[in-house]
Amino acid sequence: LEAVRGLQQRRARGRTTGPAASSQRETTCQSQEKFYCLAAQIQLLLQIPEKIWSSMESSQYLSATRLYLLCCHLRGLLQLDSSSTHYSPILACFPILARQVAAASHFRSTILQESKSLLKCRTVSDHAVAEALCSAMLLEDSSPRQALADFLLARKS
Repeated sequence: LEAVRGLQQRRARGRTTGPAASSQRETTCQSQEKFYCLAAQIQLLLQIPEKIWSSMESSQYLSATRLYLLCCHLRGLLQLDSSSTHYSPILACFPILARQVAAASHFRSTILQESKSLLKCRTVSDHAVAEALCSAMLLEDSSPRQALADFLLARKS
């Protein structure tokens, strides 16, 4: 995440300085910018599984959900979908990304299962319950009404 912020700051600084350079220089800058954006996205994709596990170990399911959804977004941006029949030049250059995407695909069910099991526990804080509910809503794409119904059902049993 810090790498992306750094790129955005450098890009903003580059826009505010001096008059426009020659078209060749602009093309070079644009290709460098694309390269750095791609590198930052790949770096994030490589770091996310470890960060998800850390969040899971500390019972921060909403944070884990945010990271999982970021991973899904990056997978789409980098065109790494395994269901796609298109050739991915990024995957050809970095075959390890296929393993990272496969490893991250299992997180959805794990986060969802842990979030729902937390809802059954009566000794957790209201904040933890709210985060677990938000996590379940985001992962299941459900409404607040459905999440509250799931919560009541979990507490009933």
